[in-house]
Amino acid sequence: MDHIHRWNIVHRLEKRRLLIAINCVAGLAIFFFGYDQGMMGGVNNAENYYDTTMHFGHKNPQTGAIVVTDAILQGAIVSAYYLGTLIGCLIGGSFGDHYGRIKTIGLGSAWATFGALLQSSARNATWMICARIFNGLGTGMLNAIVPVWATETAEHTSRGQFIAIEFTLNIFGVVFAYWVEYACSFYGDGTSAFIWRFPIAFQIVPLLALFVIVWFFPESPRWLTKVRREE
Repeated sequence: MDHIHRWNIVHRLEKRRLLIAINCVAGLAIFFFGYDQGMMGGVNNAENYYDTTMHFGHKNPQTGAIVVTDAILQGAIVSAYYLGTLIGCLIGGSFGDHYGRIKTIGLGSAWATFGALLQSSARNATWMICARIFNGLGTGMLNAIVPVWATETAEHTSRGQFIAIEFTLNIFGVVFAYWVEYACSFYGDGTSAFIWRFPIAFQIVPLLALFVIVWFFPESPRWLTKVRREE
């Protein structure tokens, strides 16, 4: 009866209003993914990230440029997130078919939030790699199931519109990440851990919002029919 309860909560949202609300929630997840994609660009330019915490780079005192002493490790940290995302997509699709779209979105949000906490508190490269894989698992779940949920609750005439909004918000998330990191670069003397830890931790904001809001929305009618819950 959980889906009936959600319908009662959002009963004032019908037809187009409900579809707009669902697309806004889905857009929040897409915005988060875009933010996560753009975030590491600024992190990789933070002196404290290399010299004090990760220990595989330093800042050239003459030129002011970051000198990376282990490019392979740097690349491993960046790419570990996408490995987790790939695995998370496979898990999310299977979980979503068994337990529903809403529960999968909730699980993905919680999982990615915990991964973001691990990333923002990382003390070494191994910690950071594991945290990014963990964060990627949650992101993959969201990427696999959010577009499915949005399209399965939408009319066929509005699905193209959602795809356009999806790509727009993804790019907006990347741009927003760049501006956040640009603003943080002026903090202190440029050697503070805040410069890279805050942008990583900021992704928790849309994730928590998504986790709280999604439970008030209806389950996919296509999935309900698939699991013989026609009522």
